[in-house]
Amino acid sequence: MQQASKIIAMQCLIGMVVAAAWLAKSQTAALAALCGVGTAVLPAAYMRWRLLQALSLVDEPKRLVGTVYRGEFGKFALTFVLFALCMARFPTEFMAVMSAFVACLMAYIVGGLLVDHESLDG
Repeated sequence: MQQASKIIAMQCLIGMVVAAAWLAKSQTAALAALCGVGTAVLPAAYMRWRLLQALSLVDEPKRLVGTVYRGEFGKFALTFVLFALCMARFPTEFMAVMSAFVACLMAYIVGGLLVDHESLDG
């Protein structure tokens, strides 16, 4: 779970950098970018919370898998709703929202590359 927290922190950091870059265009674009950051970070935090719940179910595989599936569905639904809200609020700033969202998703790739694979084996 420590890796998930690092990825979420990395998403926030990357998102702030992207939003600051959009500030050069306008405050509205920067706010739209922050909305894109939220669209990436909030579902990730929700999924981390669901995975923490699943850790207590190691001895109950069916419930564990159900918890993970519900978490993944909730993450998908939350992402969909947040995108809808962002686009309703900032209909002309699609690029700002999407660039921040995609940049935040890059944290998964960077986080995956930085994982200490030795510690995962133990």
